[in-house]
Amino acid sequence: MFMWDTVINLEDDYQLFFKHEIWPPTVVYYLSRLVVTLTSILASLVLQIQNIKDCQALLTVIYVSIVPTVLMTSMLFLLQVRAVYHDSKVAIRLFVLLWLVVSGVSILTSVIFLGAHAGTTQQCNIAVPRNTKAIECLAILLLINDTIVFLAISYQVLTFPLIDYSLKSWAKVFFNKESLPTILHLLLQSGQHYYL
Repeated sequence: MFMWDTVINLEDDYQLFFKHEIWPPTVVYYLSRLVVTLTSILASLVLQIQNIKDCQALLTVIYVSIVPTVLMTSMLFLLQVRAVYHDSKVAIRLFVLLWLVVSGVSILTSVIFLGAHAGTTQQCNIAVPRNTKAIECLAILLLINDTIVFLAISYQVLTFPLIDYSLKSWAKVFFNKESLPTILHLLLQSGQHYYL
């Protein structure tokens, strides 16, 4: 999946990196997409197929890559919200607070796992201590964060060009790119792709 995603976005990534000025959001994008996500995928693959002497050390590498992946991916959404709600300090502060909560929970979640060998083999297993709900909390919190951000961005984009605020008009703008300026369409579409 990562390889497919990389291949279909290769031209856009090339254009972004070599043809445009590098801004902090661009750095966050590349770190999230190429560096941290790839490290996380490779470490997880090694965990599943390779004989390992020290399972906890490998698990630490996975944590060190997964936590920044969550932080930077949610940071990309935060940057979109900041761009859309640039004139609302209350909204921006609310979304920054939500990002901080997601970040804190993802960091706390990473320390509860234990690495151990599977039986007498040198294959590693990830053990989760009993009675921990941290994984469920992180998954639910990420879903809530992504949903709120997606809905907030969609609402702001959908209300921008509309004269008629009917449900039919919103649906037309939501699903039809001809109704929106290109940048707004891309913002809405990228949020739809990420969320779905």
